Amino acid sequence: MSEIENLYDILRYAGLSEERVVLVGGLAIDIYTGIPVSKDVDFVVMIEDYDRIPAVDMWEGVKQMEYMGRRVDFLDPDSYVVGQYKGNDLIEYIKRHRSFKVDGIYVAKPEVVFYTRLVIPNWGNYIRKDIRDLNRGLPGEKDKIYAGVKAIADLFGTRGLVDEHLKVLEEYVQSNFPERI
Repeated sequence: MSEIENLYDILRYAGLSEERVVLVGGLAIDIYTGIPVSKDVDFVVMIEDYDRIPAVDMWEGVKQMEYMGRRVDFLDPDSYVVGQYKGNDLIEYIKRHRSFKVDGIYVAKPEVVFYTRLVIPNWGNYIRKDIRDLNRGLPGEKDKIYAGVKAIADLFGTRGLVDEHLKVLEEYVQSNFPERI
């Protein structure tokens, strides 16, 4: 069974439509680069769907379930916006401007993956994954990704937070891989 077929099975199991979710996280990076580094399945879902997902709330804004021995996270889109915006606005923006479709599944581009990792409260836990992705699958794309992250943050009211977190991430990048990334 292909990876996309597995994703459809997960969505059916959770009672979700592929038109109302976007794949983010490590698997989105894998699909974008064609280089397997992660099998983590993370979907950001429309807020109405998030509320009815039959999964356990692991922490605020993340529901987690096991499917066929695989951990699947469903992300509350309201966790990634502030002010006048709603999470569904973010999903629609990503679908229109910052994703691509693979056999009907919306897959986030790297800047979205980095954005979602940078705005959550435990963002520091993802620095290692960000460095892994920049080093292994996305060398030479750091500036483009950072620019995309900032553009998303400007639209959804999180620029101050993103700037702080990008500064720390960049310090890690420079101290570990100054020439390669």
